[in-house]
Amino acid sequence: MHSLARCAIVITMVYLSQINKVHAGDANPPIDNGSVTVDLSSAVVLPSDKSGYSEMIQADSSHKIYLKCFDITGDKSTSTQIPCLIQSNGLSVFRAEWAPYHTSETFLFFDPKATSFNGTISGSIGASTVDSWNKMEVLADNKPIYTQATPGSSFDVAFSGSGNVLKIGADFLQTVGATPGDANAYYRMNMGSITWSSKPQYKLKVRTLASGDGSQDQCAECIADPSATKIKDGDSITLPLGARALITLKDASDGSNISAIFTLNGAPAFNPAISSGDQAKGLYMDRLGVMLGSGATLKQDSIWVHMGVQALTITPTDSTKPPITIAVNVIAPDTLGTSSITDPKTNKSISNNQSFDALIVKYAHLRGIPPQFLKGEATQESSLSASNFRYEPVTRDLGSISNGKNKYQITYQKYLFGLANNPVLTSQIISPRGKYGVLYRNNVVSIPDNYETTAVAGRYTPLLCSSIMAINNHGAVSGTKKFIAYNWDESIDASLSGYQPVAELEYGNLLYNYKVSQVSQAYSRKYNFTAQTVVASSYGLMQILYTTAASKNDGEYLDSTGAGLDPSGLLDPEINLKVGSLVLKKKYTSANGNVTTFSDFSSFIQIWRKGFQKYNGAKLAKNADNNNLSVYNYGVWSYSKLYFPRTAVSIFN
Repeated sequence: MHSLARCAIVITMVYLSQINKVHAGDANPPIDNGSVTVDLSSAVVLPSDKSGYSEMIQADSSHKIYLKCFDITGDKSTSTQIPCLIQSNGLSVFRAEWAPYHTSETFLFFDPKATSFNGTISGSIGASTVDSWNKMEVLADNKPIYTQATPGSSFDVAFSGSGNVLKIGADFLQTVGATPGDANAYYRMNMGSITWSSKPQYKLKVRTLASGDGSQDQCAECIADPSATKIKDGDSITLPLGARALITLKDASDGSNISAIFTLNGAPAFNPAISSGDQAKGLYMDRLGVMLGSGATLKQDSIWVHMGVQALTITPTDSTKPPITIAVNVIAPDTLGTSSITDPKTNKSISNNQSFDALIVKYAHLRGIPPQFLKGEATQESSLSASNFRYEPVTRDLGSISNGKNKYQITYQKYLFGLANNPVLTSQIISPRGKYGVLYRNNVVSIPDNYETTAVAGRYTPLLCSSIMAINNHGAVSGTKKFIAYNWDESIDASLSGYQPVAELEYGNLLYNYKVSQVSQAYSRKYNFTAQTVVASSYGLMQILYTTAASKNDGEYLDSTGAGLDPSGLLDPEINLKVGSLVLKKKYTSANGNVTTFSDFSSFIQIWRKGFQKYNGAKLAKNADNNNLSVYNYGVWSYSKLYFPRTAVSIFN
């Protein structure tokens, strides 16, 4: 007769993380419903992939059970690790041999680690010649949670415990009829299934900021600052496009911050989708967000530049704490900035024009540009006026068009004024120049669409740049009509001193009275060429130069033949933002190269400010105070800070 200690155990373990892992690219990542059951009858039994363990059970792709088995002499003087002799016969069976007066122990280590577990144990224990010499024990982290010490009896009891190590031990001090090394003498643990119930070990603290260095604990610049929230594998957070988010992993039990590495995994699932062609024209296309800094941190700074879903794995530096993977959902913000803002240039409260926010968000997502940056650029350029039009007589017309230097002329030549009427130049294309004044039939008026055919009766008369300069460089008032000063070229001032007054010309706080025709003569020395007001001009929200838009290297605003598209189309906000965002992306790359990592938020801003400056084309003066509103890139950044995104959707939902 062989003495036998047998037990059948079904264990429910509360784990740090759940079975279901978020998969990068899933539009709707799997969310744990509280528990998951693993059938151990089909589990894979393998040699251990960690040293020090006898074997392991591969429960599924995320969960393993590591095993150690020991034979201990009766006097406890010798403990020898032995194979666990695992069998698979429809169930996962753990078996340890024994010898009289020996203790046999099997340890189960759960990966990921359990914080608590519960279950039932049933079986029987063989009789011994001495009461209590044969016994069965179940321990958790070396603390007894069940002891069966009545030889010859059967049992079926529930137990619960805490900790990560489950120990099944059998003392075989004396048995009836057994001989040492008898292969039929063993204890067996039959496990049909294990149910894991998720219990968050972590909390996540996520706050979104308007600007600043992100170090202040009082969060004076917070847009959203929800309380730290319990989180587990597969959970998700939601952020608006352009959000600057500070993410902190915390211990759920004591609230302490946990040092961790934050990593975006896999290809992002863009939403809306971005074509492969457009991905080639965007920034940061391998991620939804830019992690600022590198390595482990207690507080991960980030800024989110595309919409969609991507997996974020947070790996504590403490190897005893398991990593956690969550989904980050980046959505369209409701607005960019609040309804009322303070203009940094005037320090006055003004209404925030939010009518273009949805379009700005659309093309910010497409290009990987934070939407507040795109809106800040548009504000600096046009004060968010979609109809804004600006002729550039000095830098563009004189500088690169009318002198024949521009090598991309073929892309816009059909929109040039010449010595004869050009039928392509329709009233729609020409009319934006009407904001400027000109001497027309002895009156200062807005430039007529038909100026070339009616200014001098009976012949085609090109509009000269000098005629536009005469009225608009320093401004003019004619009756109730006022033409503001654009100050394109201030070098002409000295040459005006000898002229006699006829029409009023306003310059600053002074009124100069000169004959307009004589003033035109002063400009004609330098600007005696046909004013190319269609192609030498900036258009719309982003004030895109047509020559830049109609360039294959910049705006790509071209038809299938490589010729520039209709210039007036750039006054359409959507076309303007599509082209302008591409130009800004290319200027950013031109200024910075393919930079993909940033030490902190400040370095991210400085890199972008170089891109802003490149977009404008203005060179910075040496030793200039770059944090001055007269510096173009600082103006863009100052506006951008007003437009950090807002959403009514909570971060944890």
